[in-house]
Amino acid sequence: MQLSGPTSVPRTTPLPARLEVPVDVPIDARAPSDARVPIDARAPSAPGAATAAAADGPFTPLADDAPFPAVAAEIVPKLPGLPGKDSPGWSLGDLLGPPKAGSLAARADMATVKGAQLLRTPERDEWANRMADDGAMKVWFQFAKQHRGEVGKVRGWLDTALLAATMASNSALTQVAKQKFDRQRPYQVDPSIKPPVHLPRDSSYPSGHTSSAFAAARVISTLEPTLAAEAYDIASQVAASRVYAGVHFPTDVVAGALLGTGVADAALRAAHKKGSAPLDPADVIAAMDTNAPAAAAADLEAAAA
Repeated sequence: MQLSGPTSVPRTTPLPARLEVPVDVPIDARAPSDARVPIDARAPSAPGAATAAAADGPFTPLADDAPFPAVAAEIVPKLPGLPGKDSPGWSLGDLLGPPKAGSLAARADMATVKGAQLLRTPERDEWANRMADDGAMKVWFQFAKQHRGEVGKVRGWLDTALLAATMASNSALTQVAKQKFDRQRPYQVDPSIKPPVHLPRDSSYPSGHTSSAFAAARVISTLEPTLAAEAYDIASQVAASRVYAGVHFPTDVVAGALLGTGVADAALRAAHKKGSAPLDPADVIAAMDTNAPAAAAADLEAAAA
């Protein structure tokens, strides 16, 4: 598979230590009930299955009149460890799990979510819904469409296939991790949190939307470096929106971002090894770092089959 950019994605820097959310967020930060938008005033919609073909509909990743939302800029600093375009990612074995229930880190995790509820407005809720519906899949195939316009159909569709294989592999791996850690979501822990988005029912750790977004951002930024800043802005918005919406804790989204980055790096390594041959999840698993537990890797192979 033909790629632009570096010919390998080496891991040259050490892994960050176990993720801990900052403890300078007031633990009793609570959003008063009248600070929330009434449930019946929201219009959540369940995210649909987006494909490269479906992504041909109108969608602008970041229009000139829609800069990085202020609410995302307020939340992202409370997500320490979000990777950038040059940051290393994590493999399945690097995930240490969420903070222990009742610990200071777990309380700070919840406090950040509760503090984010104070930022709620109808317009921001609409942004969170857009990120929920399109940020994990559709927007990335729009980036791929833009890339095809730059490099031509043959090269462009090969790169789109790489993006699709990466995201499929990442989805399988993320689901294995979710089943392993089985963490409740913020709104399940505290029913006073009323998400403005479709309510997901699977495990909270790691965040699937965020892992997908950062996996895609890594692939897009490697294929088309001129899109790197925009891709990582979108990925950061996805991460922030999940905390804002009350469906993920900060440690969920940071872990998801690092996992997605690691999966993308493995996919890029596998793609360079295979050349123009089709890439499938088994190739990505084989390219993952060897510290992923053998049992978990076997579970992933079964999930991806």
